[in-house]
Amino acid sequence: MTVGTSLVHLFEQVGSYPIHAINISCRNMLAKYLDVEKTRMANGRATDWRGLAEQCGFISLDLDNFARAVSPTLEIFQQWPKQCTDATLGQLIDFIFEMDRFDIL
Repeated sequence: MTVGTSLVHLFEQVGSYPIHAINISCRNMLAKYLDVEKTRMANGRATDWRGLAEQCGFISLDLDNFARAVSPTLEIFQQWPKQCTDATLGQLIDFIFEMDRFDIL
């Protein structure tokens, strides 16, 4: 099984799980990667916590507030299910792919 097919298999298994199903240790690990500010992609999309927040549908004012948190990523994980009650692990995986952050998976 290749890495690509492994990820597809993983996505099929957990894609519909609600975002709150991610345990705290997994959230902390994602935060270690996403809290570090990265340069933007050629298309202008951020590849750090800001890119995740934008894809989750948060507005500029929300990003300003997240920036003041100890961990912007963990704050996003707290607020996202409140803003989008049907947020899923599959959406998160899609967002990570769209940011070209394959190092996280």
